[in-house]
Amino acid sequence: MAERAFPVIFAGQVTATAESYERLGFQRQYQLPPDGDPGYVGLRRGAAELAVVAADWPQQQYGAAVAAGVRFKIFIYVGDVDSAVEELRQRRGTILRDAMDMPWGERVAYVADPDGNPSRWQSPPTPTDRDPTRTATAGRARPGQPLAAAFPARLRARPRVRRSTRPHQPPRRAVTRIRLAQPHR
Repeated sequence: MAERAFPVIFAGQVTATAESYERLGFQRQYQLPPDGDPGYVGLRRGAAELAVVAADWPQQQYGAAVAAGVRFKIFIYVGDVDSAVEELRQRRGTILRDAMDMPWGERVAYVADPDGNPSRWQSPPTPTDRDPTRTATAGRARPGQPLAAAFPARLRARPRVRRSTRPHQPPRRAVTRIRLAQPHR
């Protein structure tokens, strides 16, 4: 069985959208048709792949229209998120949120491709970002506060073992239950 999967971006501007991802280091692997205005572009960066196709493709192939609004979000690691955002700003690209430090050490910005699809650009943490005494500038911590303060105490603490008052009952671990929202129909 083949172990390959990749997202497909439906775009009104296939060429412009593909070029925006090429500026982030993706390389064009396929283009159909090979000459002229493409209806499909396959892109790859290392092991990561994505495709950009014309927005009318789903209607042509299986009778479904592409919905308006946000349809997906892609996370893309860049070497320096601040430089990447500044380059996009100079090209008059759409910046949804400027870069900011996250409590877990990454620097993150939100931008949009030429079709308005959001992407999250982020720089991986550096060794100094892993220093627990580093101060946070985003999240719940205030500037100058230790980075660990950005996380609620319940997330920092290890799970407690509850001891029963009855001798015949074994101890139980505290479990946080997560209820998933049902999709709207």
